[in-house]
Amino acid sequence: MAAGAWTFTNGGRTKLLDGTFDIDSDSWKMALFLSTSNIGAASTTYAGLTNEHANANGYTTGGKAITLTLA
Repeated sequence: MAAGAWTFTNGGRTKLLDGTFDIDSDSWKMALFLSTSNIGAASTTYAGLTNEHANANGYTTGGKAITLTLA
């Protein structure tokens, strides 16, 4: 399966640009979804998304906690 571009929701993009999310100190979660998922720019809740990748190869459904390092 080919990987696609990251999809930022309208709300997520706005909060990133207006400084609500502090990218160098806030905690983040990233989840993997299949190309058949309904995620799109207008998505507003994680619970409303479909076709998250199954548990496999170290991935756990519900997303993975990540931290960003600015360099």
